[in-house]
Amino acid sequence: MRLRLIGVLLIIAVFNINAEAGNGLYALRAEVSATLPQADEIAEYQLDIYSVATDDDSLSVCDYIVTWRYGNGISTIQEGVTAYCDGVLYRYSDSVLKKEPITDNVERVSTAQFASFVPQFIEKDIRDLKTDVMCRGYAVSDTLVGGDFCRVHILEYGSAEDLWRQYVYVVNIDKNYPIYYRCRNNPGELSEYGTVVYFTPISQLFPGGINLSLLNVFFPEVFKE
Repeated sequence: MRLRLIGVLLIIAVFNINAEAGNGLYALRAEVSATLPQADEIAEYQLDIYSVATDDDSLSVCDYIVTWRYGNGISTIQEGVTAYCDGVLYRYSDSVLKKEPITDNVERVSTAQFASFVPQFIEKDIRDLKTDVMCRGYAVSDTLVGGDFCRVHILEYGSAEDLWRQYVYVVNIDKNYPIYYRCRNNPGELSEYGTVVYFTPISQLFPGGINLSLLNVFFPEVFKE
């Protein structure tokens, strides 16, 4: 069964790494490549991410839905959905929908399967890391990537002698959306592993917000009551 959207909506995207939550609407496809320590195989996933920043939710900086697919380049091996709205976390895989009301464990919202690639959560992580004494970071503005002006954010976590993690995050300034994200753990070591993500905009979006009624409309095979 191939997850599908019903209908086509106008894309609107607003992104600013320094902006407060409440300004972001995203509709992005993410091509994800993940490696494990001392492993030759690369796991590849394709995500469709829809997220809307929220001002009045103490549990999350945004509502979101992420549809994900894992394949071997020929066919889809596994697929599912992770979503959050109105205080409830939804996880769908193997034809089973699990609903989890969130009351105080706010990290569950941003660390659920593939939720960490939602731009608002990446943005929040970068802001939080910049305040950590173990983190060194800088940004390169007005870098040309594919003919567009971009801003490159680079953060390194750890000591000068022992680097634990490195982040690179590239934002297209002209078109207002992220285009690249990389996280390296134990960089330069035999135990290095990490994730590389390429983002591209897609045309479907929830311009008025995400709620269960709309999820039922656009993904009836997942959220049917």
